[in-house]
Amino acid sequence: MDVGDHYCSTRRALLGIDSAELYKNSELCSMYAAVMFLSVETSSAVQRIISIERTVFYRKRAAGMYSALPYAFGKVQIHIPRWIGTDSFKILETF
Repeated sequence: MDVGDHYCSTRRALLGIDSAELYKNSELCSMYAAVMFLSVETSSAVQRIISIERTVFYRKRAAGMYSALPYAFGKVQIHIPRWIGTDSFKILETF
């Protein structure tokens, strides 16, 4: 046991910090950082696609092809089969 270990252990004892609690918080912080990193990466990848779709929507709306509600309904309707397929695969995979 060197001086640094003794200093840290006495400091923890004086402050009332439990080592297990400290490590648990460290694990939670690591998980939070990983989730935030993945979220930012995903959102930055999706942002490019959304900006292109928004440009297409503005162009078609200016041309008088359709309004916002049918466009939004069509976008949701396109994704329904993918959602059903993904959910059913996850359910089958679980059981």
